[in-house]
Amino acid sequence: MALLHRHRLAPRAVDAQFWPEVARLTQAWLNGQGVAVADAIVLLPYAELLPHARLAFAGQAGWQPRIETTQTLTASLPPGPSGAEGMLALDVARDRLLLAAAWDSQTWSADWRDRQGQRQAIAAVVDLAHDLVRASRTLTPAQRDAYWANAQALLPLSSGPGALERRLARWAVELAQGAPAPHSDALFTLRPSAWVWLQCGGEDRLIETLTQNGNEVPALCWNADDPGDTPFDAGGNPPQRWVCADFEQEAQACAQQVSSDVEQGRSPVALIALDRLLVRRVRALLARDVTLRVHDETGWTLSTTRAGARVMSSARAARPQATRDEQLEALKLAAADAADEAASLDVLECAWRRRRTPSDAATGAWEMGLARLAPLHSPQRRPLSAWQQTMSDVLTSQGLRDDAADPAVQAVLTVLRPKPSSAGAAADGLLDLDGFIDWLDDALEAGRFVPDRGGGAPDVIITPLARAMLRPFGSAVCAGADELRLGRRAPPRPLVPAHALAALALASVEQQASREALAFAQILRLPTLLLLRRAADAGEALAPSALVERAVLAATRAGRAWPAEVQAQLAARSVTCAAQTRPAPALGALPKRLSVSQIEQLRDCPYRFFAMTILGLQRAEEIEREFGPSDWGQWLHDVLHRFHERRATDPQPDADRALLDDCAAQVSAESGQDVATLLPWHSAFELLAPAYLDWQRKRDATGWRYAQGELSVVAEVQEWALSVKGRLDRIDSAQDALQVIDYKTGDVSKLKDKVKHPLEDTQLALYGLLAQAAGEVRGRDLRASYLRLGEREMPSEHKHADLAATIEHTRTGLAADFAMIRAGVGLRAIGEEPVCNWCEARGLCRRDHWDKMA
Repeated sequence: MALLHRHRLAPRAVDAQFWPEVARLTQAWLNGQGVAVADAIVLLPYAELLPHARLAFAGQAGWQPRIETTQTLTASLPPGPSGAEGMLALDVARDRLLLAAAWDSQTWSADWRDRQGQRQAIAAVVDLAHDLVRASRTLTPAQRDAYWANAQALLPLSSGPGALERRLARWAVELAQGAPAPHSDALFTLRPSAWVWLQCGGEDRLIETLTQNGNEVPALCWNADDPGDTPFDAGGNPPQRWVCADFEQEAQACAQQVSSDVEQGRSPVALIALDRLLVRRVRALLARDVTLRVHDETGWTLSTTRAGARVMSSARAARPQATRDEQLEALKLAAADAADEAASLDVLECAWRRRRTPSDAATGAWEMGLARLAPLHSPQRRPLSAWQQTMSDVLTSQGLRDDAADPAVQAVLTVLRPKPSSAGAAADGLLDLDGFIDWLDDALEAGRFVPDRGGGAPDVIITPLARAMLRPFGSAVCAGADELRLGRRAPPRPLVPAHALAALALASVEQQASREALAFAQILRLPTLLLLRRAADAGEALAPSALVERAVLAATRAGRAWPAEVQAQLAARSVTCAAQTRPAPALGALPKRLSVSQIEQLRDCPYRFFAMTILGLQRAEEIEREFGPSDWGQWLHDVLHRFHERRATDPQPDADRALLDDCAAQVSAESGQDVATLLPWHSAFELLAPAYLDWQRKRDATGWRYAQGELSVVAEVQEWALSVKGRLDRIDSAQDALQVIDYKTGDVSKLKDKVKHPLEDTQLALYGLLAQAAGEVRGRDLRASYLRLGEREMPSEHKHADLAATIEHTRTGLAADFAMIRAGVGLRAIGEEPVCNWCEARGLCRRDHWDKMA
């Protein structure tokens, strides 16, 4: 009598009767074999099926077999011998660290200078070594010597194209061969009265080896898969198919359907996680219903948790080259639970972004936070265990403890605890801080955090496609059923040729695709299924998944009806439309002092003046932004001011150029910018300098002389009942005239337009008014002009015509404006170009939503 039996389960819906039927058939087979049922072992593909199977077998009369997965069965057995030091720990981060320490010992690594390429190569070797170890562990201990000999024969060392890949693959084989014996080897010593296993989603090599190892034990395989080449021929319940316009509509439609299924009693609802970003958005939408119980079986990587981000930011902020932005991010994350310290850091950030000096309290919070990071500021190389302990101490000083409210904290702190099994790797591998950061990044990326299920049965279960098979869900929603996320071919393995995969028991691209097809075919058997996809992603059109198309073709060949895709219908809400009108807030009072730029805001758009000056709203500047055009303009202002302050009364051309270069060098040194950052701007200055000096000598010949520069003036204007403050770039004097010059480095066409319409130009008129208030005019003719300083062109002067008339017009016009504001007239948004194109307050005034007739 044959001891190994294989039977294919008849295709049927996965409903409440599925598992009782499997239990009845299994019990009948065991009784027919005449074995002790209580000594039989039933193996399932994954742990989420255990509760359903155990409940179903408990409903059968008589003794029950033991129901496990290979993982749970292994965990119940006594532990085997521990591996030797220096071998693979099957921990991604630690094994990459081990290989990085051994990298230089490889004779072929001497010419490898690319650090990023080295990291990628190490990652590929570790991934292959882990896959080989897992594949070898599906064999009996007696079969493994032949497996490793075959692996070395299939991956020989040779020269020519692909030699580097073959060396890396061979290194992976050597590392994997030295891995310690697995705990699962104890499974081969078991002798149950019978083996029964359920195959779903493809063959399980370990179970096949385990059940065929002892031929004297009866074995039964229930195959729940359809034939691999025709997985959709068995049919199933035709799903609904929705197509959405974009990401947000897909998330909204998905959340709407999940909520609807729960309301109609079709729970638990399986939310298939094909697109993690989309699932996060759907979960956020579902969280609005506080009565909905959602359990996420997929979890998320530790690097994306708040605790993980806190650890990584602290490590990066401790580097010598860390920027203020990185340090501030780390300190703010660490101070999230300390209200006073967090408030001080917010004040500090605000001051820095506005280029102001922070308060002593804010500076103290900054220094205290950096002091906590000080233990990480070590130029010495340390063992991994020492870095782990230091980081744990830093986190403790920051208040991060195991009993924190965030449940992911414990998982993150566990990563930082040294593991005895890898003590050799930790002791031998000396790391600098950058090396520790690389390890930490790998460890947090490899670790996963899965929240507790909580009390009560969940209404919604978020699960991957491979873990949704054979579970009696009331319904399922599968979002992301498009060509990119469902049925897309996985990339080939980088180090192993395709012809060697089968011999090494590694899954090929085709086998991975077949497993995914089998899993997709299984969820088509659920009572209710909705497939959603978006029509476009990031502007690129998306087609339906190839697996969905295969299912459609199979249904068409069999004469079964499959619904066509329809546009997702979101629940409509009745909203009363209200036209948006231009805002016009009334003040009634004005500040006692305004700057020239603030008055320009008022003339450009009263609402902009209200937002930026009255409310004090400012665009958040980068703390350490790149040196850009505005910085170049300020740098040039400083250089020219120093040059003219030091310039001799009767200068010589050579002396002028030497002095200008000296001033440029001084300002560059005081700017704190490195040479590489300033190099392109110095190149522009080299083109500008001779042209500017030539312009200045021609101006000297006309009788104009530099008087003073960077003059700060505050003027009390009686008609306005307030004072005006401003800074004059430069004042030149002649025998009977005085000229205010404002340096500009922007577009020359805008300057031409300003002087062409002088009554619209507030800046030079106000500068002229300030010059009058400063007492510099003294009866002389007052003039004003813009001096455009281009990077390549000759400096060009753009004179303001009839400055006195413009000053008077500005004085009377603004007096009327200020009077109306004090009388309560609203500061109405103008909404006209070009101001609206770059206005910081555009989103506040909602210009794009105004009623066109308002």
